[in-house]
Amino acid sequence: MIDDPDELPEAPDNAASLRRGWTTGACATAAVKAAVQALMGREPDDPIPVTLPAGTVTHFTLATLIRDGDHVAAGVIKDAGDDPDVTHGALVTAEVRRGLPGSGITFEAGEGVGTVTLPGLPIPPGEPAINPVPRQMMRQAIAEVMGSEPSDFVLRIGVENGRKLAERTMNARLGIIGGLSILGTTGIVVPYSCAAWINSIHRGIDVARAAGITHIAASTGSTSEAAVKALYDLGEQALIDLRQFRSRVFATASVAQFLSNGVMFAGQMLIPLFLIQACGRSPAAMGWLLAPMGLGMMLTFPALGWLTGRFGARAVATGGA
Repeated sequence: MIDDPDELPEAPDNAASLRRGWTTGACATAAVKAAVQALMGREPDDPIPVTLPAGTVTHFTLATLIRDGDHVAAGVIKDAGDDPDVTHGALVTAEVRRGLPGSGITFEAGEGVGTVTLPGLPIPPGEPAINPVPRQMMRQAIAEVMGSEPSDFVLRIGVENGRKLAERTMNARLGIIGGLSILGTTGIVVPYSCAAWINSIHRGIDVARAAGITHIAASTGSTSEAAVKALYDLGEQALIDLRQFRSRVFATASVAQFLSNGVMFAGQMLIPLFLIQACGRSPAAMGWLLAPMGLGMMLTFPALGWLTGRFGARAVATGGA
Protein backbone atom coordinates (compact mmCIF):
# COMPACT_ATOMS: atom_id res chain seq x y z
CA MET A 1 0.00 0.00 0.00
CA ILE A 2 1.26 3.42 -0.92
CA ASP A 3 0.71 6.83 0.59
CA ASP A 4 -2.04 9.19 -0.55
CA PRO A 5 -1.94 9.29 -4.37
CA ASP A 6 -2.02 13.08 -4.23
CA GLU A 7 1.41 12.95 -2.59
CA LEU A 8 3.07 10.17 -4.53
CA PRO A 9 6.89 10.38 -4.35
CA GLU A 10 9.00 10.05 -7.45
CA ALA A 11 11.19 6.98 -7.77
CA PRO A 12 14.86 7.96 -7.33
CA ASP A 13 17.40 7.46 -10.07
CA ASN A 14 18.99 4.53 -8.23
CA ALA A 15 15.67 2.68 -7.77
CA ALA A 16 17.21 -0.58 -9.02
CA SER A 17 19.61 -0.66 -6.05
CA LEU A 18 17.07 0.20 -3.34
CA ARG A 19 16.57 -2.12 -0.38
CA ARG A 20 13.58 -4.44 -0.51
CA GLY A 21 11.23 -4.97 2.41
CA TRP A 22 8.57 -7.35 3.74
CA THR A 23 4.82 -7.35 3.30
CA THR A 24 2.33 -7.09 6.15
CA GLY A 25 1.45 -10.71 5.44
CA ALA A 26 5.04 -11.86 6.02
CA CYS A 27 5.29 -9.80 9.23
CA ALA A 28 1.97 -11.15 10.51
CA THR A 29 3.16 -14.70 9.78
CA ALA A 30 6.28 -14.15 11.87
CA ALA A 31 4.18 -12.79 14.75
CA VAL A 32 1.80 -15.77 14.52
CA LYS A 33 4.67 -18.25 14.58
CA ALA A 34 6.24 -16.67 17.68
CA ALA A 35 2.89 -16.48 19.47
CA VAL A 36 2.09 -20.15 18.78
CA GLN A 37 5.52 -21.19 20.03
CA ALA A 38 4.98 -19.23 23.24
CA LEU A 39 1.43 -20.54 23.67
CA MET A 40 2.80 -24.10 23.47
CA GLY A 41 5.20 -23.32 26.30
CA ARG A 42 8.29 -22.91 24.16
CA GLU A 43 10.70 -20.04 23.94
CA PRO A 44 9.97 -18.29 20.63
CA ASP A 45 12.67 -18.14 18.02
CA ASP A 46 14.25 -14.70 17.77
CA PRO A 47 14.84 -13.91 14.99
CA ILE A 48 11.79 -15.77 13.71
CA PRO A 49 12.27 -17.84 10.53
CA VAL A 50 9.46 -17.53 7.97
CA THR A 51 9.15 -19.51 4.76
CA LEU A 52 8.06 -17.28 1.88
CA PRO A 53 5.79 -18.56 -0.93
CA ALA A 54 8.81 -19.03 -3.23
CA GLY A 55 10.36 -21.39 -0.65
CA THR A 56 13.09 -19.08 0.62
CA VAL A 57 13.43 -18.45 4.34
CA THR A 58 13.84 -15.01 5.90
CA HIS A 59 14.03 -13.91 9.52
CA PHE A 60 12.15 -11.29 11.56
CA THR A 61 13.07 -9.69 14.86
CA LEU A 62 10.48 -10.16 17.60
CA ALA A 63 9.39 -6.72 18.84
CA THR A 64 6.80 -7.59 21.51
CA LEU A 65 5.64 -10.72 23.33
CA ILE A 66 2.86 -10.71 25.94
CA ARG A 67 1.71 -13.88 27.71
CA ASP A 68 -1.73 -13.51 29.28
CA GLY A 69 -3.32 -16.68 30.51
CA ASP A 70 -4.77 -18.68 27.63
CA HIS A 71 -3.55 -16.41 24.88
CA VAL A 72 -0.29 -14.90 23.66
CA ALA A 73 0.26 -11.71 21.65
CA ALA A 74 3.40 -11.18 19.57
CA GLY A 75 4.43 -8.25 17.41
CA VAL A 76 6.85 -7.53 14.53
CA ILE A 77 7.82 -4.12 13.18
CA LYS A 78 7.02 -3.81 9.48
CA ASP A 79 10.11 -3.00 7.41
CA ALA A 80 9.16 -1.96 3.87
CA GLY A 81 12.79 -1.35 2.89
CA ASP A 82 13.17 1.80 0.80
CA ASP A 83 9.57 1.70 -0.47
CA PRO A 84 7.27 4.60 0.59
CA ASP A 85 4.81 2.11 2.08
CA VAL A 86 2.17 3.57 4.37
CA THR A 87 2.69 0.72 6.85
CA HIS A 88 6.48 1.08 7.08
CA GLY A 89 7.46 1.08 10.76
CA ALA A 90 4.04 -0.09 11.96
CA LEU A 91 3.72 -2.80 14.60
CA VAL A 92 2.00 -5.86 13.12
CA THR A 93 0.55 -8.05 15.89
CA ALA A 94 -0.90 -11.52 16.25
CA GLU A 95 -2.92 -12.56 19.28
CA VAL A 96 -3.27 -16.35 19.36
CA ARG A 97 -5.50 -18.54 21.50
CA ARG A 98 -6.65 -22.14 21.36
CA GLY A 99 -9.73 -22.83 19.26
CA LEU A 100 -12.42 -25.46 19.72
CA PRO A 101 -11.29 -29.01 18.92
CA GLY A 102 -11.63 -29.67 15.21
CA SER A 103 -12.21 -26.01 14.34
CA GLY A 104 -8.91 -25.63 12.52
CA ILE A 105 -7.40 -22.18 12.10
CA THR A 106 -9.77 -19.22 12.40
CA PHE A 107 -8.90 -15.63 11.49
CA GLU A 108 -10.18 -12.50 13.24
CA ALA A 109 -9.64 -8.80 12.54
CA GLY A 110 -7.81 -7.16 15.39
CA GLU A 111 -7.35 -3.45 15.96
CA GLY A 112 -6.32 -1.73 12.73
CA VAL A 113 -7.28 -4.56 10.35
CA GLY A 114 -10.34 -4.04 8.19
CA THR A 115 -13.33 -6.25 7.42
CA VAL A 116 -14.51 -7.05 3.89
CA THR A 117 -18.03 -5.75 3.25
CA LEU A 118 -18.43 -6.02 -0.55
CA PRO A 119 -18.30 -9.02 -2.92
CA GLY A 120 -15.69 -9.26 -5.65
CA LEU A 121 -12.55 -9.50 -3.51
CA PRO A 122 -10.60 -12.75 -2.93
CA ILE A 123 -12.05 -12.82 0.60
CA PRO A 124 -15.85 -13.02 1.04
CA PRO A 125 -17.84 -10.31 2.88
CA GLY A 126 -17.79 -10.59 6.64
CA GLU A 127 -14.25 -11.95 6.77
CA PRO A 128 -11.21 -10.04 8.05
CA ALA A 129 -9.21 -8.44 5.23
CA ILE A 130 -6.40 -10.99 5.33
CA ASN A 131 -5.60 -12.10 1.80
CA PRO A 132 -5.36 -15.78 0.78
CA VAL A 133 -1.57 -15.97 0.47
CA PRO A 134 -0.87 -14.54 3.97
CA ARG A 135 -3.49 -16.95 5.37
CA GLN A 136 -1.68 -19.86 3.76
CA MET A 137 1.68 -18.59 5.04
CA MET A 138 0.29 -18.48 8.59
CA ARG A 139 -1.12 -22.00 8.29
CA GLN A 140 2.26 -23.25 7.07
CA ALA A 141 4.08 -21.49 9.92
CA ILE A 142 1.77 -23.11 12.47
CA ALA A 143 2.28 -26.52 10.85
CA GLU A 144 6.05 -26.03 11.20
CA VAL A 145 5.59 -25.45 14.93
CA MET A 146 2.92 -28.06 15.66
CA GLY A 147 4.04 -30.89 13.41
CA SER A 148 1.46 -33.70 13.67
CA GLU A 149 -0.29 -32.18 16.71
CA PRO A 150 -3.80 -30.69 16.30
CA SER A 151 -3.70 -27.10 15.04
CA ASP A 152 -6.89 -25.50 16.34
CA PHE A 153 -6.14 -21.81 16.87
CA VAL A 154 -7.85 -18.45 16.64
CA LEU A 155 -5.56 -15.82 15.08
CA ARG A 156 -6.41 -12.20 15.76
CA ILE A 157 -4.25 -10.06 13.45
CA GLY A 158 -3.81 -6.32 14.07
CA VAL A 159 -1.80 -3.31 12.91
CA GLU A 160 -0.98 -0.49 15.29
CA ASN A 161 -2.75 2.73 14.14
CA GLY A 162 -4.09 0.75 11.19
CA ARG A 163 -7.48 2.47 11.21
CA LYS A 164 -5.78 5.85 10.78
CA LEU A 165 -3.31 4.56 8.19
CA ALA A 166 -6.16 3.06 6.16
CA GLU A 167 -7.42 6.58 5.45
CA ARG A 168 -4.40 6.95 3.15
CA THR A 169 -5.35 3.90 1.09
CA MET A 170 -8.24 2.96 -1.22
CA ASN A 171 -9.60 0.33 1.17
CA ALA A 172 -12.88 2.13 1.85
CA ARG A 173 -13.69 2.31 -1.86
CA LEU A 174 -13.06 -1.44 -2.12
CA GLY A 175 -15.43 -2.08 0.76
CA ILE A 176 -12.75 -2.82 3.35
CA ILE A 177 -13.94 -1.03 6.47
CA GLY A 178 -12.22 -0.41 9.79
CA GLY A 179 -8.57 -0.70 8.90
CA LEU A 180 -5.88 -2.04 6.61
CA SER A 181 -5.59 -5.20 4.55
CA ILE A 182 -3.01 -7.88 5.33
CA LEU A 183 -1.42 -8.21 1.90
CA GLY A 184 1.30 -10.05 0.07
CA THR A 185 1.68 -12.60 -2.70
CA THR A 186 5.44 -13.09 -2.47
CA GLY A 187 6.13 -11.76 1.03
CA ILE A 188 8.52 -9.21 -0.48
CA VAL A 189 8.01 -5.47 -1.05
CA VAL A 190 9.77 -4.21 -4.19
CA PRO A 191 10.59 -0.46 -3.79
CA TYR A 192 8.57 1.90 -6.00
CA SER A 193 6.87 -1.00 -7.76
CA CYS A 194 3.56 -0.34 -9.54
CA ALA A 195 2.39 -3.88 -8.73
CA ALA A 196 0.34 -2.87 -5.68
CA TRP A 197 -1.41 -0.08 -7.58
CA ILE A 198 -2.14 -2.27 -10.58
CA ASN A 199 -3.52 -4.91 -8.23
CA SER A 200 -5.77 -2.31 -6.56
CA ILE A 201 -7.12 -1.34 -10.00
CA HIS A 202 -7.91 -5.00 -10.71
CA ARG A 203 -9.66 -5.33 -7.34
CA GLY A 204 -11.65 -2.16 -7.99
CA ILE A 205 -12.91 -3.60 -11.28
CA ASP A 206 -13.73 -6.91 -9.57
CA VAL A 207 -15.79 -5.13 -6.92
CA ALA A 208 -17.65 -3.11 -9.57
CA ARG A 209 -18.41 -6.26 -11.58
CA ALA A 210 -19.65 -8.12 -8.49
CA ALA A 211 -21.93 -5.19 -7.68
CA GLY A 212 -23.52 -5.44 -11.12
CA ILE A 213 -22.10 -2.13 -12.31
CA THR A 214 -22.02 -2.02 -16.11
CA HIS A 215 -19.99 1.18 -16.58
CA ILE A 216 -16.89 2.35 -14.74
CA ALA A 217 -14.79 5.50 -15.04
CA ALA A 218 -11.07 5.99 -14.44
CA SER A 219 -9.66 9.33 -13.34
CA THR A 220 -6.21 10.74 -12.66
CA GLY A 221 -7.21 13.29 -10.03
CA SER A 222 -9.95 14.52 -7.73
CA THR A 223 -11.19 17.17 -10.20
CA SER A 224 -11.73 14.74 -13.08
CA GLU A 225 -13.23 12.22 -10.68
CA ALA A 226 -15.77 14.72 -9.37
CA ALA A 227 -16.65 15.77 -12.93
CA VAL A 228 -17.25 12.25 -14.26
CA LYS A 229 -19.14 11.30 -11.11
CA ALA A 230 -21.52 14.25 -11.51
CA LEU A 231 -21.85 13.88 -15.29
CA TYR A 232 -22.77 10.19 -15.29
CA ASP A 233 -24.19 9.86 -11.75
CA LEU A 234 -21.70 7.16 -10.80
CA GLY A 235 -21.30 5.69 -7.33
CA GLU A 236 -18.05 5.15 -5.44
CA GLN A 237 -17.62 1.55 -6.63
CA ALA A 238 -17.76 2.66 -10.29
CA LEU A 239 -14.73 4.96 -9.95
CA ILE A 240 -11.22 3.68 -10.59
CA ASP A 241 -8.28 5.71 -9.29
CA LEU A 242 -5.37 6.12 -11.72
CA ARG A 243 -3.57 8.93 -9.93
CA GLN A 244 -0.44 6.78 -9.71
CA PHE A 245 0.06 7.42 -13.43
CA ARG A 246 -0.08 11.19 -13.04
CA SER A 247 3.52 11.33 -11.83
CA ARG A 248 6.16 13.32 -13.74
CA VAL A 249 8.22 10.22 -14.48
CA PHE A 250 5.29 8.33 -15.98
CA ALA A 251 4.09 11.36 -17.97
CA THR A 252 7.57 12.03 -19.39
CA ALA A 253 8.04 8.39 -20.33
CA SER A 254 4.61 8.29 -22.01
CA VAL A 255 5.34 11.40 -24.10
CA ALA A 256 8.77 10.09 -25.11
CA GLN A 257 7.27 6.74 -26.10
CA PHE A 258 4.53 8.44 -28.13
CA LEU A 259 6.99 10.65 -30.01
CA SER A 260 9.46 7.85 -30.70
CA ASN A 261 6.69 5.58 -31.99
CA GLY A 262 5.39 8.44 -34.14
CA VAL A 263 8.78 9.01 -35.74
CA MET A 264 9.40 5.31 -36.28
CA PHE A 265 6.00 4.40 -37.72
CA ALA A 266 5.71 7.64 -39.73
CA GLY A 267 8.86 6.62 -41.57
CA GLN A 268 7.45 3.19 -42.26
CA MET A 269 4.35 4.79 -43.77
CA LEU A 270 6.05 7.55 -45.76
CA ILE A 271 8.85 5.51 -47.34
CA PRO A 272 6.49 3.18 -49.25
CA LEU A 273 4.34 6.13 -50.36
CA PHE A 274 7.40 7.92 -51.66
CA LEU A 275 8.65 4.87 -53.57
CA ILE A 276 5.22 4.17 -55.07
CA GLN A 277 4.40 7.74 -56.11
CA ALA A 278 7.86 9.13 -56.91
CA CYS A 279 9.63 6.05 -58.17
CA GLY A 280 6.74 4.21 -59.78
CA ARG A 281 7.14 1.02 -57.80
CA SER A 282 4.09 -1.23 -57.38
CA PRO A 283 2.52 -1.86 -53.93
CA ALA A 284 3.49 -5.54 -54.21
CA ALA A 285 7.11 -4.61 -54.86
CA MET A 286 7.05 -2.31 -51.83
CA GLY A 287 5.79 -5.16 -49.68
CA TRP A 288 8.73 -7.35 -50.68
CA LEU A 289 11.21 -4.51 -50.17
CA LEU A 290 9.93 -3.85 -46.64
CA ALA A 291 9.71 -7.52 -45.65
CA PRO A 292 13.33 -7.66 -44.32
CA MET A 293 12.57 -4.74 -41.99
CA GLY A 294 9.58 -6.58 -40.49
CA LEU A 295 11.66 -9.75 -40.12
CA GLY A 296 14.43 -7.77 -38.45
CA MET A 297 11.96 -6.31 -35.93
CA MET A 298 10.62 -9.80 -35.15
CA LEU A 299 14.14 -10.95 -34.35
CA THR A 300 15.54 -7.93 -32.54
CA PHE A 301 12.59 -6.98 -30.30
CA PRO A 302 12.62 -10.26 -28.29
CA ALA A 303 16.40 -9.96 -28.02
CA LEU A 304 16.10 -6.42 -26.68
CA GLY A 305 13.49 -7.63 -24.20
CA TRP A 306 15.86 -10.33 -22.95
CA LEU A 307 18.75 -7.85 -22.69
CA THR A 308 16.56 -5.41 -20.75
CA GLY A 309 15.49 -8.12 -18.32
CA ARG A 310 19.09 -9.27 -17.90
CA PHE A 311 20.95 -5.95 -17.63
CA GLY A 312 18.23 -3.35 -16.98
CA ALA A 313 16.68 -0.65 -19.16
CA ARG A 314 19.35 1.93 -18.34
CA ALA A 315 22.25 -0.28 -19.44
CA VAL A 316 20.51 -1.25 -22.68
CA ALA A 317 19.62 2.37 -23.46
CA THR A 318 23.18 3.49 -22.72
CA GLY A 319 24.42 0.90 -25.18
CA GLY A 320 22.37 2.54 -27.92
CA ALA A 321 19.59 -0.05 -28.13
